[in-house]
Amino acid sequence: MAEIQSSSTPNHHAMFDRLYPNAYSPYLLRKIDFLFAGLLFSFSLIVYFLTLNPSVTAGDSGELITTVYNMGASHPPGFPIYGIIGKLFTFLRFPDIGYKMNIFSACSAALAVFFAYLSVVKLLAFNKNVVSFDFGVHIPAIAATLLFAFSKAHWSQAVMAEVYALNAALSSIMFFVMIVWYEEIMTYRDEEDKLWLAPRISMLLAFVMGLSITNHQIPVWYIIAWALMLVPIMIIIVSFKGENFIRQFQERTLPIVLFGAMCGIAMLLLVISAIKPYLLFPDIIPGEYRLVFPEHVPYILTAILCVPLWLTFYTLQNRLYKAYRFSTLNRTGLDVLHAVFFILVAGIFAYAFVFVGGIHGIMICIPLITMTIYQLIQKKELYKYHSDNWVDQFFFIMTIAMWLLVFALSLYLYMWLRAKAIAPLAEPKPLTWGDTQTIDILVNHMLRKQYPVGSDDYSNLLGQLWALGQYHVNQFGLVNAILGLVGIVYFLKREPIQASYFILASLIYLWSIVDFINFEVDPRSMETQEVFFIQQFLVYSFFIGFAYQGLFDLMAKVKTLKKG
Repeated sequence: MAEIQSSSTPNHHAMFDRLYPNAYSPYLLRKIDFLFAGLLFSFSLIVYFLTLNPSVTAGDSGELITTVYNMGASHPPGFPIYGIIGKLFTFLRFPDIGYKMNIFSACSAALAVFFAYLSVVKLLAFNKNVVSFDFGVHIPAIAATLLFAFSKAHWSQAVMAEVYALNAALSSIMFFVMIVWYEEIMTYRDEEDKLWLAPRISMLLAFVMGLSITNHQIPVWYIIAWALMLVPIMIIIVSFKGENFIRQFQERTLPIVLFGAMCGIAMLLLVISAIKPYLLFPDIIPGEYRLVFPEHVPYILTAILCVPLWLTFYTLQNRLYKAYRFSTLNRTGLDVLHAVFFILVAGIFAYAFVFVGGIHGIMICIPLITMTIYQLIQKKELYKYHSDNWVDQFFFIMTIAMWLLVFALSLYLYMWLRAKAIAPLAEPKPLTWGDTQTIDILVNHMLRKQYPVGSDDYSNLLGQLWALGQYHVNQFGLVNAILGLVGIVYFLKREPIQASYFILASLIYLWSIVDFINFEVDPRSMETQEVFFIQQFLVYSFFIGFAYQGLFDLMAKVKTLKKG
């Protein structure tokens, strides 16, 4: 990834010039980085092993060990990926099942440390022209990583059977892939007529995002922040494009509008069917009742599948018309495929109308209706489409990425399959949490419906904000907690977009904890809820790393001035 000087860019790149006035030169990881990451992984793993609990501990440990061993569902949201990977650790040659699962946590926590180092070193080395070991990059990166590795909350979860070490590992991997994804699309930002979307990394990122949610819903807030940051990122990239790029966009205005509509419909259906199900069937569900019923299931499935199905429809249709343009498919064959499509749509629509019923059947067929309308409106125009349009490539990448996201989320079906397998067994049956044999109960389990949502009373907001600060002081000490605030400023100066993401993600996540949990600030509650902030402590360790780097850079400048 070559360095690109901003001084040579035209005037309409002014936004990029202001964000990156010196250059844009992302850091390519070298052997020394993987060596340090491996050493930090090994060192932290050894310490975790030396301090590992010998067996079952208090809290949820006993329940999690039991459900993993029996291949059942744990308490909501079920933690399917924890159960699947954890089952592999039960085959280790140690006599105590609790000890085996504690080893799983230690390995997960060490993996989080490995990717935390790779993430922070890439951020710290940005625009630094680092070719080997650099005190101003590698020492702050190592120090920040060790601070996270042995922070109170992360270390406590590394030595016991709990889900939060794996949660930290998945989030750490996700942050690393996000950083690599952003660097790649920015490096190739100035291709005038194309939109480089880092296809392989985009697909990997979608899969990792889905996996991270199958352990706990905490990463959702970091994913939402990433989605919000796509707006300024796309604005920056589009500023580098030429007239042909805009023309290709205008050629695909309708499918782009319909794609946005599909995303909006998916969000709406998800809210009224899963988040606030009482809005959909007020006649059979009491007001403000949070549980999902069988009547909601078609809406939930439609919400999950409508966007990838729309993308698949568009991509396949585009490929068929491309085949027609290049004479590998004749007009008769294309008409036959059109007929098959309309027959399938009519059949699915009739089934939904008859078996789901009336207006509800029509509502869940909205994606199919949209596809049909698009086909009727654009049929003649499709023959004229430009054969190489960047929007088509964008939709193709999105199609695969969305299906990889759905595939990762399908791990929740593990609980459904295991419930089906356990149900016919004779008593005493293997212990599992709840009966997730039906999709509506499975969704209730996934969305933690048995737990109450925080009240609307924010009278203790100042106390909660103080508690959030106290959490960070407890992990890193007062000096490092203050340095983290300085590091935020230096991070913004060095890499404003990446810094903005982590700041936004931190604010959204902290707000979500205050709003959804509305936790008490008594010592017992604070001790219990500390584990919810481990991902945030990981992010804050990045900020501290930038503070350390700022001190190194300051000392280097002072030394240079003295020599001058």
